[in-house]
Amino acid sequence: MKKTVAGMFGIAVGFCFGVIFGSKWVGKQYDLHCEKIEKNGDKFSDYYQVCLQWVKVHQAGKKLDDYFNKKGYRHIAVYGMNDIAHAIISELKDSGVEVDYGIDRNADNLFLEMECYRPDADLPTTDVCVIALPELYKEIYESLNEKLTCPIVSIEDVVWGM
Repeated sequence: MKKTVAGMFGIAVGFCFGVIFGSKWVGKQYDLHCEKIEKNGDKFSDYYQVCLQWVKVHQAGKKLDDYFNKKGYRHIAVYGMNDIAHAIISELKDSGVEVDYGIDRNADNLFLEMECYRPDADLPTTDVCVIALPELYKEIYESLNEKLTCPIVSIEDVVWGM
């Protein structure tokens, strides 16, 4: 009888510890998940703001090449081969402003119609580098600033500067 009571007590204590530590682990996972969702929300909010401004200036009859021509940039590089980058490339096609190459951490796995380099590669000379990842502009600027001799601008700079 003593063994049964002691065994049941041991099971109850083990169960309680399992519940306590399990709930702590689940809570931590939940917090990490919420953090990720919040970060993605900020990212998509930035994308939305850029795209909305781009539509507004496009409706006003302005195009990306207006910005680059006004600044004297005839050759550009685009960092971050996301949907915004592809829209930049598409809009500048046949505009007189050449997208010389792309830069992306995943360059080895991308299939593009132009050269794409990893950020740690030797990057060719160009007139300006446009960062198509508004939420990472500061971080990317810091990493590229010592590598490139050209100006580095955010897509936000471009669409609000047209």
